[in-house]
Amino acid sequence: MNQPDADHQLEYAREMLLLNPLEEADQILHRRLRLIKPATSKQPFADEPDSDLTQKERVSEQLDKLRSSFWSLDDRKLQQRLKAIDTRPFPQLAIFHSKLKSVAECRPLFQQLKAHPRSFPEFYDKFCKLVIAPPAKAVTLRMKFLEESRRGLMSPRFPKPKKYRQLAQIIKKEFPQLYELEKVWINQLLAKRNRISTLDNFFWAVNRVVYGITYLIVMLILGFIIVYASDFLSMLLSFLG
Repeated sequence: MNQPDADHQLEYAREMLLLNPLEEADQILHRRLRLIKPATSKQPFADEPDSDLTQKERVSEQLDKLRSSFWSLDDRKLQQRLKAIDTRPFPQLAIFHSKLKSVAECRPLFQQLKAHPRSFPEFYDKFCKLVIAPPAKAVTLRMKFLEESRRGLMSPRFPKPKKYRQLAQIIKKEFPQLYELEKVWINQLLAKRNRISTLDNFFWAVNRVVYGITYLIVMLILGFIIVYASDFLSMLLSFLG
């Protein structure tokens, strides 16, 4: 059996620490199997014949293709594609397949969420990607999106963490079905509330000070240029006169 290298072990440890065993046991198992038997290995599992592996790869590919077009398909076509995939022989894929079916049933709620006054594209796009992400990829995406949700602390070009928290709270209270689809990330956003609120205020104050200083410097430079240009013009007119 191939032994995972140090980098993979560190990545595995980081991802496992973010998972809740009571809510994400299937993802923990899936990630553990990937660590023990990487996808790049050419040796099949001892309990999976070559024919089963080939079929499993084919079914997995079908799920990936469906996921890539999930939000662009109309409801009828999406249901047809979901029904056409048979994941019964493969429990891990069946769990993901079932998740996609649940998301498909909630598509009208996603439209309601998108139209909500508190909704904004940065959150909505992340949420839509997370709910249809495979278990292993979802772990990585949560880490990435959690960091991205804090960009607003440093730059006004991005939504502030407060907006993410507010919408997360709305989903938890007003859209319980959507909350169940990705409650891990929603809870992560809400769990950081107290610590980020203090940082939010601090960085907002720092940004305002930096902006004020920058504005003052620019105005001083412009004033100097205007005065210098005025003196130069006066000297030029005197010379010509």
